[in-house]
Amino acid sequence: MDDTTFEPFKGHTGNILTVAYSPDGAFIATGSADNTIRIWEAETGRQVGKPLEGHKNWVHAIAYSADGQHLVSGSYDKTIRVWDATAHQTVIGPLVGHTYPILAVQFSPNGTLVASGSLDKCLKLWDASTGDCIATLKHPSYGHTWDILTVAYSPDGAFIATGSRDKTIRIWEAETGRQVGELLKGHTQHGNVIAYSPDGQRLVSGSQDGTIRVWDTATHQMVMGPLEGHTGLVLSVQLSPDGALMASGDTDNLLKLWDASTGTCIATLEHPDCMRSVAFSPDSKHVATACDDWVVRIYDVGQQQLVRELTGHRGWVRCVQYSPDSSLIASASNDHTIRLWDASTGNLAKAPLRGHRHYVSGLSFSRDGQQLVSSSEDESIRVWDVASGECPLSGHVGSVRAVKFTPDETRLVTGGSDRTIRVWSVQSGASLHVIEAHSETVWALSISPDGSRIASGAYDKTVRLWDTKS
Repeated sequence: MDDTTFEPFKGHTGNILTVAYSPDGAFIATGSADNTIRIWEAETGRQVGKPLEGHKNWVHAIAYSADGQHLVSGSYDKTIRVWDATAHQTVIGPLVGHTYPILAVQFSPNGTLVASGSLDKCLKLWDASTGDCIATLKHPSYGHTWDILTVAYSPDGAFIATGSRDKTIRIWEAETGRQVGELLKGHTQHGNVIAYSPDGQRLVSGSQDGTIRVWDTATHQMVMGPLEGHTGLVLSVQLSPDGALMASGDTDNLLKLWDASTGTCIATLEHPDCMRSVAFSPDSKHVATACDDWVVRIYDVGQQQLVRELTGHRGWVRCVQYSPDSSLIASASNDHTIRLWDASTGNLAKAPLRGHRHYVSGLSFSRDGQQLVSSSEDESIRVWDVASGECPLSGHVGSVRAVKFTPDETRLVTGGSDRTIRVWSVQSGASLHVIEAHSETVWALSISPDGSRIASGAYDKTVRLWDTKS
């Protein structure tokens, strides 16, 4: 890409926080910490007209209407404004109702509504012609009255279950965010873990009250439990893929196996230390555990006995997962590494996967088993190629602040605190371009509708345009 094609768009006196292309690609609008919005000719970089002034704090979000005639903005001053994009005048607003800064705004496709999201945990819908607030919706992530500690998708992806420090579980429609039915109540302490049955008809929860409960996802009634026997906090619970068993691990070093149809405890297996995670093999014949003594253990479910110990980590093992074909076991640790083990022999399948700068807290295989996703306390998510052990989407030296797909979804564009813009192949994960873009953190990205240009905004108070063809 040619970084000399366009000069930086200069004019803002504060950090640029948001960037938006007009629908026809002719103009670029920018919002800044100097409390203003500016509109620029995309072709020449020339500022068009005077700044749009009126907000009393940072402009954090902007969006064009589908016809390009209006622009909506949301600010840290807790208000929303609708502007005439030609006259540069406020035509609606300030719209008052949110009690915290506005983080997101968007016109509906037909231009009749404006949606706004805020730190006040509410989504509001506004009539774009009158400015009237016509609906206030609690965002599903904040329907609980306290911290959300655990989240699980139903097997068909239609629902999301959340467990909270408020001691309840809620179920939501994944498509609409609407809460479904009543709260699942019963635990006397907050829940640590929840998991769906393979058919999605049951939800199992484990809690700091030391009990396990099984819920009917249609009626939201408890159908089994409380299952008692753990003497410590239940940190992990898993249903076997065949739906016949449940496995649970606790802080008092006990692994328990339960009959999923009756709730009867059929085995209690003692560990040397606290268990962070349990996982069944896809054929339901084995269960693996992650433990604070740095060891992964594999148990034969039928024989109810230990068959193998996997050693090598140099810190707590926080998470364990089987690959979809049962051939590999992945483990994540406080030693910042991920290890892939041959499930049949217990030997390391390849060298430890290194790259995270803090403990690795979560793992998930792709359905075909070819990729492994990891999450870490270093605030990053990495996607690993299981065969090669490489992490294709690593490259930024610092946090990633902005991510955009190209319109044809073949490429991913990212910007970060390392002051670069990177372009990636979605199919292969390979890095295609690295642009030394700005002198400060790249905070905002926007791609023209035809995919030919990238606009970037940064803490260096500049906007730059890049030609994607060159």
